[in-house]
Amino acid sequence: MIADDTLRERFQRAAAGLLPGVNVLGLHAAEAAYAEGEVWRQALLTQLRDNLARLERHVAGWPGVTLSPPQSTYLAWLDLRGSALAESPQQRLLEEARVALSDGADFGWPGFVRLNFGTPSETLEAALARLDRVLG
Repeated sequence: MIADDTLRERFQRAAAGLLPGVNVLGLHAAEAAYAEGEVWRQALLTQLRDNLARLERHVAGWPGVTLSPPQSTYLAWLDLRGSALAESPQQRLLEEARVALSDGADFGWPGFVRLNFGTPSETLEAALARLDRVLG
C-alpha cells in the first residue's frame, strides 16, 4: 500500500509488466482472509513461534553454529562459518543429513544456510534430528 498518490502512480508505471495484476479470485480470497482468518492466523503464529523455539534449542547444541533471529519471517539464517562445515555447508548438509537448505552463497552470504521453519512440527523435528547427527 502506498498512501502517496504520486508515489503510487510512479511505482505502478515502473512495475507495469513486472508484477501480476489482481484477479477476482485473489480479491475474494483476500476479503475472506481479512474477514474470517484471525483464528487461523493466531494458530499459525503459535506454530511458527513453537517451531522457532524448537530450532533455537537444537542450534544451541551445534558447536560453531549461530542463528540470526528472524524478523517477520519463517526463514532462519544459520551461520556455519565457525563450524566444521565451513566449506560448502549447504552441500554437505544435503549429502550427510539429507536436509535441503538454501545456500547462503546464492544470497551473497557464503558459509550461511537458510532454513524454512514454516512447516509442520513433525517435519521440522525430523530434519533437526538429522542435522543433530551432523552438527551436534
